[in-house]
Amino acid sequence: MKRTDFRVICCGIEALIREEKLDPDKVVIWMDWFSIDQVDSAKKSQGIESMLHYTTQCDYMLIPLATDGPADENGEYVYYPEAW
Repeated sequence: MKRTDFRVICCGIEALIREEKLDPDKVVIWMDWFSIDQVDSAKKSQGIESMLHYTTQCDYMLIPLATDGPADENGEYVYYPEAW
């Protein structure tokens, strides 16, 4: 399987800069994969609280998705999260 995660993220950032007319020299990117403990309820609560704190500080959020799904009439990929 070919790994395209980095390419998808870069394309998303470039599209955001272009569509929102952002100055690329002033764009700051913070990336993280949230690992929230699903067993320990106290740690799970702390993880969710931490995630909410960080994400509410963002002006934009990029959620990369695979590009192998069905396309709409414009050729844009259509995603249904409940199908994952």
